[in-house]
Amino acid sequence: MTLRQLSLAWLILPVVLAEWDCILSRERLHWDFTHLELSTISYTQHNPPTSSTTEIEVDLCKALPAKDGVADVDQKVQCPSGTRVCLRTTNTKENEADRITHVVPMAGDIATDSYTSSLNAEFTGGSEDNSKPLTLILHGPGYPPAPHPPSTPQSVSITFHCSDSDHSPTFTNYDYSKGVLYLDWKSKAGCAQKGAVEAPPEGGDNGGGGGGGSRRRGSGIGWFFLVLLILIVAYFGLGAYYNYTQYGASGWDLLPHRDFWRDVPYLVRDITAHLCSAIRPGGSRGGYTSV
Repeated sequence: MTLRQLSLAWLILPVVLAEWDCILSRERLHWDFTHLELSTISYTQHNPPTSSTTEIEVDLCKALPAKDGVADVDQKVQCPSGTRVCLRTTNTKENEADRITHVVPMAGDIATDSYTSSLNAEFTGGSEDNSKPLTLILHGPGYPPAPHPPSTPQSVSITFHCSDSDHSPTFTNYDYSKGVLYLDWKSKAGCAQKGAVEAPPEGGDNGGGGGGGSRRRGSGIGWFFLVLLILIVAYFGLGAYYNYTQYGASGWDLLPHRDFWRDVPYLVRDITAHLCSAIRPGGSRGGYTSV
């Protein structure tokens, strides 16, 4: 496969992210969505004698807040906790009270009795010269929830276009049969940035610096000790198994290289005594007097 074919594969095949932290990385490029805040889209469809207004709330980087004065469990009015994209439709008729007809959690990490889903973010497209838009796909639970089959898994497909300024997202289409909500978004977030992603400093202190580096160093030390522990356990386990199968050993005789481990306390004592004598201040100068 040539480099050109590899590049085309990056643009066509969706890339599934292990964890969504509002930053996408691919090769030497990244896209930063961390500055995007809660956005609301609404559109109205007129079907006399009624009209339906659909409101879509989008927050890519954190769960949507609960509605004021509404209990978290009231899923007839608001989406469940953990939702990132929520679609709510209200039906209006003259001289009658408004009716909420649909409350659909389109995407999010959700775990309730009625809904269960993982965000499972993935993306396609995007290019270094920003000639190709980037499409971000976020997943949600099935709708309608049990026990109201058939249930269709929901998802949101957001196409980002590079722009010098941030605009509000716009509604494109909602394919009810497939459960896919399509949005367009002109934003700085749709512009590819060169270079590696810089990890934010610990505790938000801009002057601290090196917070991400400290975490990476700490992670490396942790892996070292984990591997060391696994090797030690394997050494004693395999050694004991060998002594048992070859010699029928039991008890302390199962210990591999038993004589060595029996001498370890004495070796430690001798080494400690040698180190102490080496660092202890000198005593006699042998009778010589300094000039």
